[in-house]
Amino acid sequence: MGWAGHAQAAPDPVPHTSSLAWIRSDGADACIGGKELAGAVEVILGRRVFVSASAADVAVEGHVDRTAEGWKATLRISGDHGALLGSRELESPATDCHAMDESLAFVIAVMIDPDAAARPPPPITPPPGPRPAPPSVPPSSSRWQIAPRLGVTAAFGELPSPAWGATLGLRLGPPSVGVELLGGFFLPQNTDVPGAPGSTAQFTWAYAGAALCPTLARFPAVSLTGCAGVLGGVLTATPKTGLESAQESNNFVVLATVRARLDWHVTRLLFAGIEGGGDLPFQRPQWNATSAAGTAISVFQPSAVAGEVGVAVGLVLE
Repeated sequence: MGWAGHAQAAPDPVPHTSSLAWIRSDGADACIGGKELAGAVEVILGRRVFVSASAADVAVEGHVDRTAEGWKATLRISGDHGALLGSRELESPATDCHAMDESLAFVIAVMIDPDAAARPPPPITPPPGPRPAPPSVPPSSSRWQIAPRLGVTAAFGELPSPAWGATLGLRLGPPSVGVELLGGFFLPQNTDVPGAPGSTAQFTWAYAGAALCPTLARFPAVSLTGCAGVLGGVLTATPKTGLESAQESNNFVVLATVRARLDWHVTRLLFAGIEGGGDLPFQRPQWNATSAAGTAISVFQPSAVAGEVGVAVGLVLE
């Protein structure tokens, strides 16, 4: 672990009391809380240090942020009338923010009392009565999430020509692996009937299904997810001009799907992503038209391998 510090002059007098204002920004909720940090500082100094801001000799302010490299904490100490007495910055590439706990407590203790670095911490007498233990918070990897999303997708091979559509998704489960419910509807598409001038047919495609989606890689603001599942869709062919309406048909198609999605977590709740993948139909219905002369004409059959590429936005709810 490496620490990067930028120090100004430490305060000369040793204050009797201090106040502590500690903020955990978005994405840093798992870091040490203000109460636990104050207790750790008082253990190092061996005395009660922290009081309300109005009664304190000096004020210590700090906040911790999640960065692309890990974590960054900024500390400031000020005296009368808000005069800055010192500041420090600490950085850590560790995955767990609690790796900074001891260093944060030590730096704050030295900022309050520079002599604290030269003496071992004496025992501290707890206040009367048992101090309640902080509530246990399950790690983020075990928290269940509900993540709905809405997207725009281009499909290839499922209709006679590349088609645009809207997709819906709902992920259920912890961040490490979840089940996703999928759905999509694509704009109706007209195609000419070969060998029958002036004759057209309209095709529509919609599907729904489910997939198992483990998280393959996770970074501070980006995650890569892979999915494998099954879709069930309805391919509808409707004669439009030059053909008998009785030739309309609805075909149920089952597909295996494999997809990958790269999500950018804009905030703790909002994310945007890009997705792509392939669909393998278990059956490929052939739609044939019958001309006015009674001749069967092959019009369309889904591709043996289809695919989709799209973008989406969504929310992460816990």
